Amino acid sequence: MIDGEHWLNWWGAGFVSDIHESWHTLPWFSFSKEERQMLYQESPSAICALCQIKPSKIPNPEERVLKIIDLSPMRLQGMLRLIAALSNGDYEHLHDLDKEWCERISKAIRPETFLPTGVDFREPPFALAILQKIFLPAVWARLRLRFYQDHVLRSEEEAEAFSVVNRKRLRALIDAAIWRMESR
Repeated sequence: MIDGEHWLNWWGAGFVSDIHESWHTLPWFSFSKEERQMLYQESPSAICALCQIKPSKIPNPEERVLKIIDLSPMRLQGMLRLIAALSNGDYEHLHDLDKEWCERISKAIRPETFLPTGVDFREPPFALAILQKIFLPAVWARLRLRFYQDHVLRSEEEAEAFSVVNRKRLRALIDAAIWRMESR
């Protein structure tokens, strides 16, 4: 069940609590901790502007997003590794349990049938590029701040290569990786 209050808090300004340190050049970080706390409480729209997020209408709550924002940074990286492994069809570098899990999931989802060939998804920008494809731009604008800035910026350059990807199957792949990280 989706927690509407959790969604509203994250959408308004809660996303700033998990901004990856590589985004320190954002204007948001030019303020002291006390000033940021005051802005957080009094002006969520100012926070969005300081984080270079364009104003937009709040979309319907999305359970997938809430699950991702609840993952720790370590599990978030684990999710990207699983997405990359499933996308590449290469599980040899994974722990035995994850390898076995990936083999089973890939038989059901068959990523090789809808993802482009010749792409090494172990490169973080490519895993992020396919993650980006399943979210509305306004949602991605907030979610992207949880990841390493250079990888995100490169992923946004590469995202066009994934424009023909079957989003329904891509969502299934990403949901599987999220579920795996939640179940640990």
